[in-house]
Amino acid sequence: MQTSGIPRGLEDVVVTTSAITFIDGRQGRLIYRGYDIRELARFSTFEETAYLLWYGHLPKPVEL
Repeated sequence: MQTSGIPRGLEDVVVTTSAITFIDGRQGRLIYRGYDIRELARFSTFEETAYLLWYGHLPKPVEL
């Protein structure tokens, strides 16, 4: 059985592309809809972040 062409682990393996999330494992970054998760965790509520994921933008106060 030849195994020389089998990649080990998931490094450099693209599973799919997404408009919702971007993961940069080398830099340790998780981005939701263009916003760094650390900024969302610090400045946004759960409801605001859920709205962002569902609708693609942060809500205005009347949208919550």
